[in-house]
Amino acid sequence: MPDGITARNGPSFSEPYENRNICNGGSATTQLYQQQQQQKHQYITSTPPTSASSSPAKKSFPSTPTHNFSSATFSTGAGGGGGASAGCCNGEFKLCGYDGGNGEDCSTGSVGTSPAEIFGVLGFWLKLRHDLKSVPWKQLRAIKMKNARAAPGCAYIPTKIEHIANVITHGLWVLPSVYAGLNLFFRSYTGAQMLSAIIYGIALTMLFFVSTFFHCVFYCNRNRQLKDVLHRCDRAMIYIFIAGSYYPWLSLGHTSHPQIVSVVKWCVWVMAVLGIIYQQIFHERYKCLETFFYTVIGVVPSLVIVCWGHEFTGMTELKLGGLLYIVGIGFFKSDGIFPFAHAIWHLFVVMASTVHYFAILNHLYPVDVVGTT
Repeated sequence: MPDGITARNGPSFSEPYENRNICNGGSATTQLYQQQQQQKHQYITSTPPTSASSSPAKKSFPSTPTHNFSSATFSTGAGGGGGASAGCCNGEFKLCGYDGGNGEDCSTGSVGTSPAEIFGVLGFWLKLRHDLKSVPWKQLRAIKMKNARAAPGCAYIPTKIEHIANVITHGLWVLPSVYAGLNLFFRSYTGAQMLSAIIYGIALTMLFFVSTFFHCVFYCNRNRQLKDVLHRCDRAMIYIFIAGSYYPWLSLGHTSHPQIVSVVKWCVWVMAVLGIIYQQIFHERYKCLETFFYTVIGVVPSLVIVCWGHEFTGMTELKLGGLLYIVGIGFFKSDGIFPFAHAIWHLFVVMASTVHYFAILNHLYPVDVVGTT
């Protein structure tokens, strides 16, 4: 029987029959007992009083089972829990929801099969209504989703739930990044491919690992010195990851301008080192300028290559991944404005790095080339 409909357990009342509310039909035995009691009640009220001397024939009634009723209301719910009440109105049976009312909002139905038995969806919605009402919405609303924006020169302090989201959104990708790097390495058939796989795989894995480690320590908030060191490492890994992402394309990509590509490859690493030095000296002091450096080192090398007229085979994927990084920067700078802004930035990093990884895998480490060697 659908949840939200009172079980057919018969009446459960201790007061006289006239005040009983037997709802939803009951079992066959209970219905027979009910009809017999109604007939008996009607006969007693309709028979005129007689003198003591007269002895009219008494109407006999079949013996009925004895019931022990204990409460005036009974209810059922998922797992045996209470919640659905039933009442009786003018001989018509009512099906009540999970609101715990006395029957004011009940819908009438006939004795026997109820509408909820015919349409099982009604029972589902009654249970859903009860479950939604039983959710501790006040406690959920009391959870703080974000803190105020950090003052200039200070780091944003996430809420507890933001801390958890920051850990999960990058922590889940540590092991997949290890597998991705190993997959590239085992698909290598030249020294250049092996070196690119090692550099890119380490950069990808360390990006997620250091970020997860930092957010775990930040959440525990027990070792301030370790947290500051990991925060610096987390920021430095951004520069290293950008340079590491460029390396396979600038080393393995078939190009008609090898000199320009070679210059750009080393310029990327020089800019990454300079960015790390700046970040270590002016840590969290000029955050907008630091974000500008991230954007410059990520976008300018690709613009130089494109403007020079060179097109990689996976240029479409490279542009899509770069666009995802740029959109994610908006959330990276929105701590205190949007809840979970940093976790959303993490997700954009995951999506963009995934697009770039599969572009490298398909265009720079093709299976058919490996199979022919």
